[in-house]
Amino acid sequence: MARNIAWLLDAAAIKWTSNPVLLSDHDALTWTALEGRAAALAARLVAQGVGHGDRIALDLAEPRALVVAAYGGLKAGCTIVPLNPRLSAA
Repeated sequence: MARNIAWLLDAAAIKWTSNPVLLSDHDALTWTALEGRAAALAARLVAQGVGHGDRIALDLAEPRALVVAAYGGLKAGCTIVPLNPRLSAA
């Protein structure tokens, strides 16, 4: 089995299931919840024909959603391309 970032995150989710991984002023997302959301996104990407080596753009505006989207994209085998909407095109 190839060890990559998604594999490392999956291992962390198995080890620290109920530990919080993403905190906000309102709540905390556990490793299990993060992995579940990422897996659901990965499944949707694969179902739409997106997969290994494909590039997906991620909006940097919402940090929590960015983490879920990056993890999900990596689980689907995608390359992550971060975009900052606050920067104008040169």
